[in-house]
Amino acid sequence: ALRLNQSIENTEGMAVDLINIAVVYQKLGRDSDALKSLEAALSVQDVSVATRSEAAYETARIHFRSNKLELAREWIDKSLSLNKGE
Repeated sequence: ALRLNQSIENTEGMAVDLINIAVVYQKLGRDSDALKSLEAALSVQDVSVATRSEAAYETARIHFRSNKLELAREWIDKSLSLNKGE
């Protein structure tokens, strides 16, 4: 799906695919790969606020599970501020 979205330059689809890949990596215990995928999703241009917020939320989840609570808080705040349109 990611390759298809890349080939047709569907930026929203690319970001969503990268978030989904990150979720799979999380389930496999590959948090560093998940964070790389989320970073890539956040770097995609012309993506909806909702998708950016989801990427930030997933990043917060990884940091929370890793007991990096300050980072988790920063990312959850980022997710919430995106949802508010700030």
